[in-house]
Amino acid sequence: MLKHLVITLFLMGFALPALADDIGEANELLVEAVQLLQSAEGTTDAMERLKLSEEALGNLNEIVERYPSTDLAVKLITGQAIGSISMADVAAETEELRKKSEAEAVPRTWDECQRSPNSRCVVARALDIVVVIEDNWQSTKTLYEISIAQAMAGDVVGAKKTIAQVLNNLDKFQPAQKTSLLTNSASAQLATGDVEGAEETIARALATAEKIWFDMSKDSALSEIATVQAAAGDVVGAIATMEKIEDNKDRRWAGIVTVQAAAGNVVGAIATAERISIKNLHSRAKSLVEIARAQAVTGDAAGAEKNIAKALSTAEMIDKDKYSGVPEFRARLLARIAPAKAASGDLVGAEEIIAQAFATAEMIDTEYGGVGRHAVLKDIASGQAAIGDLGGAKAIIAYLIRDDVMATAGIGSEWYAITYAELAQALAKMEGAQYDLGYRAHIL
Repeated sequence: MLKHLVITLFLMGFALPALADDIGEANELLVEAVQLLQSAEGTTDAMERLKLSEEALGNLNEIVERYPSTDLAVKLITGQAIGSISMADVAAETEELRKKSEAEAVPRTWDECQRSPNSRCVVARALDIVVVIEDNWQSTKTLYEISIAQAMAGDVVGAKKTIAQVLNNLDKFQPAQKTSLLTNSASAQLATGDVEGAEETIARALATAEKIWFDMSKDSALSEIATVQAAAGDVVGAIATMEKIEDNKDRRWAGIVTVQAAAGNVVGAIATAERISIKNLHSRAKSLVEIARAQAVTGDAAGAEKNIAKALSTAEMIDKDKYSGVPEFRARLLARIAPAKAASGDLVGAEEIIAQAFATAEMIDTEYGGVGRHAVLKDIASGQAAIGDLGGAKAIIAYLIRDDVMATAGIGSEWYAITYAELAQALAKMEGAQYDLGYRAHIL
């Protein structure tokens, strides 16, 4: 793109003329900036490319600061292009390279990663752990979470290799397990950008689901398949799959609400939500949140606020003494409500809801080493990141991967590996990954 820029600048009249010194020096800085950008385009070394881009941007800034009265400075300040470059474009490219460089700077040791975690070093830790898992089912289902984390962290080649490992293991499992692996492999394929491969894997998952004999397991499998279908853009197919659910009608309706809301069909989602039993407070509350998120995205702040209030009210109706896992549910719900609140324009309200989520998490029973609390904190960290509090979110993740915390959980290596994979996904999202995992939230 930049190979003809120096010539272009001369033809445009920016060659070094025998005029005032400031004009000549400004031209020298500009020609040098173009040459630096040419060199940046010609290197594959990320750090070198960033360095060259930063130097070029420094030259442009120097023109503006030292020679503000020159034509070059005026063009740069007003956003006009000089040849095919502009101050805004170079600044944006430099910032993008800086973010990528930070994301790819993998700490050398696990101790370093614990102090300053990023997606790639946490993925590396998960891969180290998964090889020691003896149970084939546990290790294989952990691999698909790792593959999504790899893709989100930018390691598409590694992700595809991991997906292949999962698919090559399918014959070792029963239909319900095989369906789950296929469904989540399709999700991972979407994360790598392989939509065609994901569609083929979804078709295999649907065919395998028909072989599941236990109704509840089949309903769960169909629900998972439908959410991935929706993520792949097949909203009609996703709703058709949800409509096959027979044993748990509320799961069916809640799933359709999620699909409709994600597709922007708020009116349809509201109508479907009314079909969920009034006794099923969990499903009703989650459906209200999905609708509120969709309303916030479409600019209906008033509608979003109304349904957020309904969701919070519904959550409070759950009898703490009658239902197990209530603090976990409420904390996760609050963490999911907060981004919708922020999207509706109420950032202060979103921060207050995150604070409520933390307070609720403190109520979680730690009898079994705090496993439930750790899982909830992961969701709260994602909520924090979604409302813009990246520092707070990363602080939670750094806390969760401290050995003295994880070691007290009294759990096996498979839990460590899958937890690290999920944390890596959250970190990748904070680092700028575009793949949205929102649809993968549990429907019930």
